[in-house]
Amino acid sequence: MYEIDISRLVRILDALQDSRILPPCDSKGFVRRFHLQSIEDNLKDLRELQDLLGFDGGIRQQIYYLQEKIDYDMHDTAPEVISSLVDSLRESLIDALKTRKFFYMPNASFYKSIHLFSGASFEARFGDAVLDAMDAETAYAVGLYTSCVFHTMRVVEHGLRFIAAELEVDITDKGKPCPIEFATWEKVLAKIEEKRIQLRQDTKSTALVDKQRHLAEAASHCAHLKDWFRNDVMHTRRSYNEAEAMADLHRVAEFMSLLSK
Repeated sequence: MYEIDISRLVRILDALQDSRILPPCDSKGFVRRFHLQSIEDNLKDLRELQDLLGFDGGIRQQIYYLQEKIDYDMHDTAPEVISSLVDSLRESLIDALKTRKFFYMPNASFYKSIHLFSGASFEARFGDAVLDAMDAETAYAVGLYTSCVFHTMRVVEHGLRFIAAELEVDITDKGKPCPIEFATWEKVLAKIEEKRIQLRQDTKSTALVDKQRHLAEAASHCAHLKDWFRNDVMHTRRSYNEAEAMADLHRVAEFMSLLSK
């Protein structure tokens, strides 16, 4: 998928339409030169877009041949020849564009953005989650709402790992130590819950204990997100609509903001 300014294509086609009639050469050639310069500007734009739009050799040859006529035959080429070449190129472009697919994004402000996750603290603490946060908002922008939820759950996993690491919980699998990134959410949340109960019983009131309590309580948000979204989206139990995806985005952004403080 490529990002193309559709208004640029419209301007090129309109300009080629306006350039079909080449004025006669005046005594110094100023009028005609100005007109040809306009055509050249559009050919330059087309050359910049031709790879993105996958123009075939025929259109590329038309662009090259028209440029050649402008460069070397400005005074000698009959006006109707230039007009015919411009007209033929425009028709070829229209035919080619009919085979291309363009789509409109109703939520374009979310495309390649992290509006809801914005903040230096989030990016500094969860740099590895930034790409998934951007993919989540981009998926929302293009209407892939289930994909949006999928990527937000990957963001949440970064938050869950952060909590587990900060609380120094020990995860085991079949009696052997297990890295946090390879443990299931169920096991990590269970260990965090054990830590939370332990911290609630701790009567000490220090900055470290208070921070640990804060993190352990934050894990409850993660447990809710697991029940509301993760289990269903990871196990293909359901799909999500626009409103549900936006609600999920807000909940996950709130969760990550809580951890970024």
